[in-house]
Amino acid sequence: MYRNYVTVKKENIITFGVTGESFGKHRYIVYVRPKDINWKVHINADFYEDDCGNYICCLLYDRRLCRTIEEFGSITAEEIESQAYGAYMDGAR
Repeated sequence: MYRNYVTVKKENIITFGVTGESFGKHRYIVYVRPKDINWKVHINADFYEDDCGNYICCLLYDRRLCRTIEEFGSITAEEIESQAYGAYMDGAR
């Protein structure tokens, strides 16, 4: 795989979504990165599904969302959408 991409297995996907109008309607994926210490939760705004059902995410459009899955449970939908928009803008630069 290319250096700026990471493969995320389907079992590490937490959720998918699309940001609301105020954030420009960008799709995103929330997933766990098991290679990170403590399995950090990330959000990505540039991804596609491969033939095996896994997701290929461009790291230029990626951010750490929170440190744990438990912490993810306390994040609001607006905070998630804001971070998804931020991840999109990071990659667009």
